[in-house]
Amino acid sequence: MRVSEPILRTALSGLLAATKRLGAAAENTANAGNVSRLQPKDGDPPAFAPVRVEQSAQPRGGVTAEYRPVDPATLTVANEASPLADQNGLVGIPNVDLGQQRVAALSAQRAFEANLKVIQVTQEMQDSLLNLKT
Repeated sequence: MRVSEPILRTALSGLLAATKRLGAAAENTANAGNVSRLQPKDGDPPAFAPVRVEQSAQPRGGVTAEYRPVDPATLTVANEASPLADQNGLVGIPNVDLGQQRVAALSAQRAFEANLKVIQVTQEMQDSLLNLKT
């Protein structure tokens, strides 16, 4: 095994985790305005359930990223004008904080950039090492 393999494996796992985090933030943001009934009726589409991403370090290096549901998935808000409102004028909306989603997206972008830089520097180091040997 070349010395760079664990470094590259770690950076690649970081890229995959950042991709998942960005995807979750994008999906949550896109669906933040969805409105649903508090008590669904037959034929209603399921209420959007936002997700968060949990990352865990792996013993041999790198990380894994798993989707986890946000709990509670929906919040109850007043919206008497909505055709989905109950007799009290209440509806459900996804439990999404747009500010947190923006921060998550920016953080994922920076993690992606950092892991790409690790790959670039690793390649440059290998190239330099090969030049020394010739």
